[in-house]
Amino acid sequence: MCADRAGISSEPVLISWSSGTAPYFLSLVPGTDTGASPVKNFGELDGTSYTWTVDLAEGTTFTTVIKDSTGTTAFSDEQTVSSGSGTSCVNTSVTESGGSVGTASQTAATSGATTAA
Repeated sequence: MCADRAGISSEPVLISWSSGTAPYFLSLVPGTDTGASPVKNFGELDGTSYTWTVDLAEGTTFTTVIKDSTGTTAFSDEQTVSSGSGTSCVNTSVTESGGSVGTASQTAATSGATTAA
């Protein structure tokens, strides 16, 4: 169950990448610490995009990591969750684990910016 909280985004963000070899492994790591355990792991993906409904608290910083099946890894620039126009389903205790995650770009509805790595 999720609670509505003003000031925290639950808006969808399209994360997309090109090239590489499927399957892909997509995750978010805290800040710019690409060696850290993920704060969010989206698991194994066959396509080259994923729509994520933001469920991290406002102010959370992260880097998107995409890894393909050959081990090639790409990183986005650091992103920050900002307030959105919607209400939220914030997950404040993410304990998901998994792999790192070709060439990545992220269209961030939370920041209104596009980042390419």
